[in-house]
Amino acid sequence: MPESSGEKDSGSEGAITDAEFDPQNAQDCGPALEGWRVVLASGESNCETAREVVAAFAATTDVDGRVPQVSAKVAGGWECEPVFYERHGADPRTYSMWCTSGDDAVLTLEESVPVLEGTYVRPYDHVYVKPGGYTGEQWAFSSPSGRWGCSIIDDPAEKSAEVRGDVGCHGGFPPEYTSDSNPEGVASPVNTVGMYRGSEPELWINGDVRYYDGPTLEYGEVLYAFGFACTVEQEAGVTCLDGDHGFTVSSQAVKLH
Repeated sequence: MPESSGEKDSGSEGAITDAEFDPQNAQDCGPALEGWRVVLASGESNCETAREVVAAFAATTDVDGRVPQVSAKVAGGWECEPVFYERHGADPRTYSMWCTSGDDAVLTLEESVPVLEGTYVRPYDHVYVKPGGYTGEQWAFSSPSGRWGCSIIDDPAEKSAEVRGDVGCHGGFPPEYTSDSNPEGVASPVNTVGMYRGSEPELWINGDVRYYDGPTLEYGEVLYAFGFACTVEQEAGVTCLDGDHGFTVSSQAVKLH
C-alpha cells in the first residue's frame, strides 16, 4: 500500500479491472475503486446490489478514489461505515468499507487478500485494546475450542512501512514441532506461529504473549483486518492468509506457505 503521500493512489499499478476479473468464489464480486474488491460478507444479497451499495457509499466522499471517512446511509436502507486500518503512521490511512442492511453485509478488502468463503464478521467487534501505552492496534479472536488465541496487529512502533503488520496465534501445537529459540537453547515445543506482511510464516517459542485472544471466531466465520484474513474450520483449524503466504494450525497438523 502506498506510503509516501497523504492520499491513496487512485491509479495504482496492478489493480484488477472488470475485464480481467475472474471470481475466486461466489462471494467475490470483483473490483471496487483502485486496489479493492467487493465481497459478500453475509446474508442473501447479490453482487449487483453489493457493488451498487459500495459505489453509492464511495460517492459520498469529496476525495476521488478514497473511502469516506464518516459513516453514511445509502439507498435501499443500507448503512455503511469506514473501517479504519491505520497503516504507515497516521497519514495516509487506508479504509475498508463495511455496509449492512438487516442480516445482509458487504465489505471491501484489499485485492491482494484471498477471498475466504464464510461469514465475515464486523471487524470492530474484535478490536483488542492493550493497556499500558501500547502504540498499535490488535484485532483478536479465539478459536471455538479455546485452544488458539490469535490476533492481527498493526503497530507503528515496529518494523518498516513496507513490512509493518503481522498476524499470529498462540496455542497447543503438535508435540513434534519444536524449536531451540528459547534462552536455554534446548529443543522445546513451539507455542507461537507468526507472519509479517509480505513474509513467510514462522514457528517459535514466545515467553511473552504477543497475539492476544479475543471474542470467539466461530467455525466458518472470517475476520479481515490490516490486509490479513483469518478463518476457523472444525477439522482444519485456524487459517490466516496474506497474499501468497499463510498458515493453518491445529492440534494435529501445521501447514506453512
